[in-house]
Amino acid sequence: MSQAPNSKTMTIGESGLSLVFAVTAFLCTIGAAKALDAPFAFHASLFAAASLASVFVILNRYYDRPAELPPQEINGRPNYNMGPVKFSSVMAMFWGIAGFTVGLIIASQLAWPALNFDLPWTTFGRLRPLHTSGALGWVGFVSFGALYCLVPWAWNRKELYSLKLVNWHFWIATLGSSFT
Repeated sequence: MSQAPNSKTMTIGESGLSLVFAVTAFLCTIGAAKALDAPFAFHASLFAAASLASVFVILNRYYDRPAELPPQEINGRPNYNMGPVKFSSVMAMFWGIAGFTVGLIIASQLAWPALNFDLPWTTFGRLRPLHTSGALGWVGFVSFGALYCLVPWAWNRKELYSLKLVNWHFWIATLGSSFT
């Protein structure tokens, strides 16, 4: 039995994620039913509802897309917007350099207290939040840069859902990392 040339099939990303979210919804429902306290039951129910909603979103996008998938490459270049990936790479380098440099400075100050120079604004207590914000900013931008690169590939899309939302996410994350 061969398939018709125009028949629509789920991609590996669509079917795999649907299965993972369906199993997660099932396990969270069992966890909510067997919970010993109300907060655990609430959060398990919340995860079950979110997982079930994810299955419906994936299936809805599957039924809305055309049978033929967009080409993966056009003239040897990937067929999706690399702007968010490039921006997150640059911001990850910035936050990584900033956070890890401050981490090196405060680690050196703990090993050699003379490096503090008796300045109140360069003590460990003042510089530690800067190191933490920089390191968490680095982790966040690396993680979301990878997600923004992999999501179109997993769903065989040529672009992300909304570049405007991606830009808002980056600037909110940058401001959040700056002011924490």
